[in-house]
Amino acid sequence: MAVSPSIILFLKKHNGLLLFLAVAIIGILTFDVYGISWDEDYQREIGLVSWNYLFSNDSTLLSYEMRDYGVGFELPLIAIEKLLGLTSEKSIYLMRHLVSHLFFLLGAFFMYQLVFLLYENTSLAIIAFLLYVLHPLIYSHSFFNTKDVPFLSLLTICFYLAARAFQTKSIFHYLVLGIGLGLLINIRIIGSLMLFSVLFFLIRDAFVEKNYVYTLKRGSLLLITSICMVIVSWPYLWSDPIGHYLEAFKNMTNFRWENIKLFKGELSKGTDMSWDYIPTWFSITTPILYLLLGIFGILCLVYFFLKRPFHFLNDSKKRMNLIFLICFLTPVLVVILLHSVLYDGWRHLYFIYPSFILIAIYGIHFLLKHLKKLTYILVTMSLLSTLMFMINYFPFQHVYFNYFVTHHQEPYYVRKNYEMDYWGVSFKQGVEYVLKHDTARVIKLHCEVFPSSIVFILLEPEEQKRLRYVRSEEADYLLTNYRWHPQDYNLNKPKIDSFMVQNYSILDIYKLKE
Repeated sequence: MAVSPSIILFLKKHNGLLLFLAVAIIGILTFDVYGISWDEDYQREIGLVSWNYLFSNDSTLLSYEMRDYGVGFELPLIAIEKLLGLTSEKSIYLMRHLVSHLFFLLGAFFMYQLVFLLYENTSLAIIAFLLYVLHPLIYSHSFFNTKDVPFLSLLTICFYLAARAFQTKSIFHYLVLGIGLGLLINIRIIGSLMLFSVLFFLIRDAFVEKNYVYTLKRGSLLLITSICMVIVSWPYLWSDPIGHYLEAFKNMTNFRWENIKLFKGELSKGTDMSWDYIPTWFSITTPILYLLLGIFGILCLVYFFLKRPFHFLNDSKKRMNLIFLICFLTPVLVVILLHSVLYDGWRHLYFIYPSFILIAIYGIHFLLKHLKKLTYILVTMSLLSTLMFMINYFPFQHVYFNYFVTHHQEPYYVRKNYEMDYWGVSFKQGVEYVLKHDTARVIKLHCEVFPSSIVFILLEPEEQKRLRYVRSEEADYLLTNYRWHPQDYNLNKPKIDSFMVQNYSILDIYKLKE
């Protein structure tokens, strides 16, 4: 049967939409397999407290410990929950997983649109989309991380909006960009970096082009719209916009977190991390070819900028690469220089990844001019290799380490040196395994970290009735993800199952009583 020419034309024009739909279908079919993470109930509570402040005349928000956390994504999630009339915890958290993931994929769609806008090259746009989606760690987090991944996604969207605004110079596009940046700053105050970058280039244009009225109009519109959007979308700011914003900014630079983290085999407080914490985590959890392409892109970008700086500054498309470089390097340098407190891994800085992709695309664009076939072969092989990992170790893609770490022959090297499933997402599969293989009416579990018990939310009522969480001496089973306990357990009890990623176990189940 012949395919209509109009359909073929549509497919060619809407590759980004087709990619989005294809990956979205996969997410819709698999979102309920992922477990629940350590912070999900806290994140929902942050949104719920603001919702009650808005609609139930509840002033708890003003004294709430996490009142200074932005609700740019959490409040819409609560709105969806209320709109759909969701009441069971299972349906609520599954909805959150699906919506969070689809928003991540929306970011991938805008990544495609942005690269096509900058290079007018469909192949480059497809590569950018795939680099965005096929990062095992971030892809998996897109389901259960409503802190870091939504910020990453919205930042990608704002990159596109900024590129469109620079290109068209229209009031409308600067207005839309201001709305996007306001929401971005709400989710994470570090989003201000993007706003200041755009304003910098607008001011620079004013001095070069002597068009001060143009700059004043667009710059003022962008700044005012962004500020208004931050305030309107963040209820905590309403009573004291300046004071509460400064409070949130101060707390952002000094996080209230002193928990223990495992890094290079040492258990240390979050306040005592070495300067190479972020560079190391980024380097060992990102596919190696991605890293090489990104580094090559940085070198190319710096070289060509130094060679022709004004060419970059004057070209509305090329200058976007400078914004990408700023948004990639500045947060890392700030964290290192200020000795900032960071959570496990580099999830606090996931948002640097879209910038890194876009810089890599700059390098790939250069390579395609000189080594076209070899570049396509290497990129395709890397993407396929990463995809195979994600398929083989579904749904534990977030426990991804590259060859820099996995080449070690020492048994359990990864577990003894780096955090693995630190958010405890794999406890869902562990608990389900015990329920499936033990027919007892009541099963007593002991798990040493909190996420094991919130798995309860995702179980069916009849399964919930069978479980009891007890002290170790009373338990039938021990489930461990080795967080804060990287060494072996000397239990002299049988290990009945292990959930493996590559050659290391991320969750072990011990039977304590026969």
